[in-house]
Amino acid sequence: MGFVDENDDGEIDCREAVRASAKIILLVITTAWLFMGLGLTVVGIMAISNFGQYSGLVEAEVLYVVVIVGIVMMLVTIIGYCGIFKLKKILLIIYALSLFLLCIVMIIIGTSLLAYLSNVDASKSSFNSARESAKQNEERIQNFINCSYVKCCPSEVQNLTAIGKSDCLPSKLPTKKIEDGVCSSFKKEKLVSPTQCYNITIYNDGIVDHLKENLTPLMMFILVVAGVQLVAFCITMAFIMTDVRSGGGGIHSGQGAKHEI
Repeated sequence: MGFVDENDDGEIDCREAVRASAKIILLVITTAWLFMGLGLTVVGIMAISNFGQYSGLVEAEVLYVVVIVGIVMMLVTIIGYCGIFKLKKILLIIYALSLFLLCIVMIIIGTSLLAYLSNVDASKSSFNSARESAKQNEERIQNFINCSYVKCCPSEVQNLTAIGKSDCLPSKLPTKKIEDGVCSSFKKEKLVSPTQCYNITIYNDGIVDHLKENLTPLMMFILVVAGVQLVAFCITMAFIMTDVRSGGGGIHSGQGAKHEI
């Protein structure tokens, strides 16, 4: 079976030309998907390295899922390449199903990060969410920031006029305390300094901006990948729903029988 002349009759009809164009588009998308999976894995690992220790501030489980999805994406592309070149329906069905499931997972991850960033942004403003789950997340994030301020900022420069030490509730932290590594990391990122620690508001805004600056591109990248997966799924389904015409089915005879892909 040729890439363009699928029925090997020595002629290329309009249908074969359209299918060949669709295969080229699908190959380009699959190749892009391969690199997206690699990028997602690398970015996920970097995010875990940067934020994995901030238990109570960032949900590291979501970042681990991002890495796993990136690895699965790269493995699924192998099935995609085989299905596109061989036009075997079973391979295309597995590929399409994988695309659809991964697309759903990516949308869930992307919307979860979007909701998280909304909760983070709420701690910077006076806006309070009406939903109970969102309120709990906002309180958890704010408590971590408050406790890290008390732990990481030198006592001589702390200004707790906006909050009291009672607003830091260690019992609500996942590890019941702020780990020393958090303070070291914050200092490395210049989130802890005499200027940043001048008062809790400046400190809070610095951490929120840092999280948004690093996690917003990841969220947008994930949603873009989900969109690419949806396009690839639609094209793959088109191949699954059609058959390759056997010889004699070109524009000259038009009566050839069909056989399954």
